[in-house]
Amino acid sequence: MLSRLRSALVAIVFSAVLVLAPAAFAQPVQWESVTVTAQGEGSRNVLLVKGTLPEGAKLPAQVEIPVPAGAELQWSGEILGGPLAEDPAVEATKVTKGGVDVYSFTLTKARQGQVEVLVPPFVRPDGDNYAATVAWVATQPVGAVELNVGLPKGAQVVSPVEGAVIQPVEGGRSYYVKTFEDVAAGEPIGLDFAYSAPVVTAAAQGAQSRSNVVPFILVAVALLAAVALYRGVSRKLAAKSALAVDDDGDPDSGSAGARALDGAGVASNEGDSDDPDTDPASRRMRPTTVATIAIVALVVATIAAVSYGSGAKVADGKISRSFGGEAQACTSASIPLVVNEGVNLSRSGEKLVDSLAGIPGIGQATLYVDEGRIEVKFCDSTSSEDAIRGALGSTGLVTF
Repeated sequence: MLSRLRSALVAIVFSAVLVLAPAAFAQPVQWESVTVTAQGEGSRNVLLVKGTLPEGAKLPAQVEIPVPAGAELQWSGEILGGPLAEDPAVEATKVTKGGVDVYSFTLTKARQGQVEVLVPPFVRPDGDNYAATVAWVATQPVGAVELNVGLPKGAQVVSPVEGAVIQPVEGGRSYYVKTFEDVAAGEPIGLDFAYSAPVVTAAAQGAQSRSNVVPFILVAVALLAAVALYRGVSRKLAAKSALAVDDDGDPDSGSAGARALDGAGVASNEGDSDDPDTDPASRRMRPTTVATIAIVALVVATIAAVSYGSGAKVADGKISRSFGGEAQACTSASIPLVVNEGVNLSRSGEKLVDSLAGIPGIGQATLYVDEGRIEVKFCDSTSSEDAIRGALGSTGLVTF
């Protein structure tokens, strides 16, 4: 009896081990490829790690994505390949092992998953240049890992890495990219290089300020031209009037015409000064001349005002600009900014807002100087928050 009981217990335990062992020792599905993107400058930087499963992988699939230890999680979820707003977020479980934080979650709708984290600055001043160092460690074998490091607008790599290339993106920015093949578990990979980048100088800021007065200069030139036109027409009409009087046999008309052409500007005759019909031609044309002056000045002023109005407006601690995409704007983003050392947003904020001009689908941007944030309305089918951040960061004024 006792032996039968023992046999039954052994059988139960063995069956339980067979059932639970696969779950206990199940490994996450391996990525076919991983893309690691580091972007931003200054005190806060974003690291995006996106994994892609093989075509034959079945869903749901348990996956894991490693990031540097201590990085602050911003988002984790599935990448559907369409508008960013439609990518579903998922809850991830974090475990720290091997000096990295590993986020585990389940893919149910897509074969791509991504984790976005904030990391310490990976760019530091290096003399006249900037040095960038980005590293990543895989926790499982990966067929290919593409490492991308964002560069500001106008940057040039001065200490190249073998196998790395510069890839331009929208907004005039670029990425320094290198692909690593057959990366083993626990194998660290990275990019360590230096680049040069243009800086915002006081002269450039002064040029921006001077450009704001150009419309008013145009209006002044238009008014001066109108006055010159008026004086020229008046003199011609006076000369014609003098010749007409001379043809009628007035002996004093020649001296009157001479005085007009010598700079009086209006034909005069002392004997006819009180006669309303003395200069009928001049009196008939003068309203037309005044109307011409008014029209010319109005057209130039309108063009100047429109040109000036398309730029950024500064009022009540806010700098705003309309980019003409209001009808397409379907979403908005409020982006906190970290002002780089030596930058005054009150003076340089217009340059920051104007940097969004080349991005399609932008409706309106408002920079709140005192709050240190910018609110942008845009169409998420033609643009993205990443593109906006890239354009802002390319100015060298702020980071995120």
